[in-house]
Amino acid sequence: MLATITAVLGTDVEKSAIYMIFCFTVCAIAMGLIWAIGRKAKLTGKRHLPEFGSVGQEMQYTVEVKNEGRRTLKAMLFEEWPPDPRPDFETFANTPEPGEEKRNIVDRKMLFYRWTWLQERERGYNLLEASQSPRTIEAGKTGKLTFHLTPQHRGILKLAELRVLLPDPFGLFQRCRKVDTEEDHIIVLPKRYPLGHFSIPGRAHLHLGGEAASNSVGQTGDFLHLRDYRSGDAMRSVDWKSWARTGIPVVREYEDNFFPHYGVVLDTSGPPGERFEEAISVASSFVASMDTQECLLDLIFIGEKSYRVTAGQGVARRGKLLEVLAGVQPHLTADFTALEALVCRESEHLTGILIIFPDWSDERREFLNQLRSRGLDTTAFVIVNDASQKTFQDHPVPDVHPLHVNQVARDLTLAASKFSS
Repeated sequence: MLATITAVLGTDVEKSAIYMIFCFTVCAIAMGLIWAIGRKAKLTGKRHLPEFGSVGQEMQYTVEVKNEGRRTLKAMLFEEWPPDPRPDFETFANTPEPGEEKRNIVDRKMLFYRWTWLQERERGYNLLEASQSPRTIEAGKTGKLTFHLTPQHRGILKLAELRVLLPDPFGLFQRCRKVDTEEDHIIVLPKRYPLGHFSIPGRAHLHLGGEAASNSVGQTGDFLHLRDYRSGDAMRSVDWKSWARTGIPVVREYEDNFFPHYGVVLDTSGPPGERFEEAISVASSFVASMDTQECLLDLIFIGEKSYRVTAGQGVARRGKLLEVLAGVQPHLTADFTALEALVCRESEHLTGILIIFPDWSDERREFLNQLRSRGLDTTAFVIVNDASQKTFQDHPVPDVHPLHVNQVARDLTLAASKFSS
């Protein structure tokens, strides 16, 4: 632009000093372009990532980059580019934007806003610049980069496009080169709301996860008596002093441990959008708040097939359930018959059941009534908007707690306080 302006204004070479500025600008542009084209970099990188991230929470990771070239690299910048966010045709054709039906007919036909919404959903994060990077990397040496990332969506976050920018001395041009790295990923856990220690009263059952699980991790009840050793007894149960004194191997026997076993049932039917994501967050909040050292916890939902994932004493860590929730996707068709059959099949060993609905309908009301008619102890939470909230106010349902989509944190804290211990 500067060169163009000075060229127009500096037509009188003998009387105008602007012509000199024009010459200087053209020379600077030419030198900068040649310099940038001539800059080369051969780099390899290795990312050091945390095991998990969480939606809306900043995390930090580092990258070790090695100069594989024969020259020292100076004055460079590093960026992490997000993956291509464009959806495939099937996703674009079958995934409407939340609230799309409210747009005018032109927008509904052109689908521009659906396209931009899907890209934003798939992107996960914006372009990242290294907050700390070396100014020079000698040939064969390694430098360390630091990036700060705030995930925008739950799920698998891919990192595969590390780039180095090589500017010219004038700052007019820069050459972009890809750093040779492996494709890495981070599991981004859903957003969670603080609930404190959450507990549902109920009677404990003795089953796998009670006595067997407590023994497997070395936790037992009160001491009962000594008995003779039997094949298969754990070596840690042997009473070595008594064996040394009597010459007969004996073991210590304890009372069985009883653990309450809860179920969190997630309704995955309905379109994608804010209400479904809030339902995932509510389920994640309950999972994160329950003490799985003192109970067993099942996550039950219908996806491509029926799922029941258990965490707790001697079974799996609580983070496993959060990983599963990070990948749950909505289904436009509801199958409450299959969900009811799954819950009833698993209900024999459940102390209490929490049900999370992303919406409210007659089908969901009937599903809940069917479970309660079988004698199941259920508590439900429903993500509502203004219209469905008014329905609850006019026709309240026992043990069903509406959570307004715009104030889930407040409503959830009030509802959960009734069960906190």
